[in-house]
Amino acid sequence: MVAPTQDLTITGNLDLDGTATNLATLTVSGASDLGANVETTGIQTYNDAVTLSSDVILTAPRAPLPRGWTAPTPAAQL
Repeated sequence: MVAPTQDLTITGNLDLDGTATNLATLTVSGASDLGANVETTGIQTYNDAVTLSSDVILTAPRAPLPRGWTAPTPAAQL
């Protein structure tokens, strides 16, 4: 997922299998399954459980830690 720099708000669950870049902010109201990297210039907000289904890099100047993190291996990068 490549978008111009803009806010992205997802009402519901997120199942991300492709890299999300060029986002200003990302807000997800439901559960998130992150299988790819996420890069924002602002805050990433995950309001429910987040599962890292592969090695993932989250890039943001400020990223609140979500509740309910699970990762497949200790190699996942946050």
